[in-house]
Amino acid sequence: GKLGSGPVFISGGTTLTLQGDGNLDFVNGINHTYLPVTISPGGQAKFTSASPVMGGLIGAGKVVLGNTALTIGKDNTDFTFYGSIEQSGGTGSLIKDGTGTFTMRGPCSITGATTVTNGALRLMGSLAGNLNVGPAGTLAVKLSNDLSPAVVSGAVAFAPGAKLDVSLAAGFNPGSQQFTVIQSTGGISGRQNLTVTGGDYVVRVIGNNLIVGPD
Repeated sequence: GKLGSGPVFISGGTTLTLQGDGNLDFVNGINHTYLPVTISPGGQAKFTSASPVMGGLIGAGKVVLGNTALTIGKDNTDFTFYGSIEQSGGTGSLIKDGTGTFTMRGPCSITGATTVTNGALRLMGSLAGNLNVGPAGTLAVKLSNDLSPAVVSGAVAFAPGAKLDVSLAAGFNPGSQQFTVIQSTGGISGRQNLTVTGGDYVVRVIGNNLIVGPD
């Protein structure tokens, strides 16, 4: 089905459940731009077999996926999700599309892959499956004094053309420090494919760690 022309809010204690084989597209029927979905703490959006397409995913609630793919970012804006993305049967996957940056601060325990097909993903939590950064995708990192590496239980792969965008927290000077930005249990491949933007930085893979530091 299609929702109307305004944002979608899922408040605390509320569950949005989609079942069946159809797709749920959050589409503005007037200009066909995709709508953001806000899930507040205690709220839950559950997709058991459909494949939702969202503008952005905002808030601190919960998304539960069955055997389905969730596509987010179609409104081409920057957005942050503090909540969790969880698996409930089957194999769920996550696709980052659109030109904006998705900051994922909470855990993502889906068993399928997370794929950045367009725009950027800033991973600040944990990821249970594989992480694939496509030819038009970007992995964004922000260096700071209190940076903790994102933990990926699967493998990390960078396709030819993928980018790593490095920025600094306000007022932060990295000096000569080296930063572990990702720890991957499944290994990291394609580092040689990366184009680094945002400054003169060198990217290394040491063991299963992706490390960024000044040139």
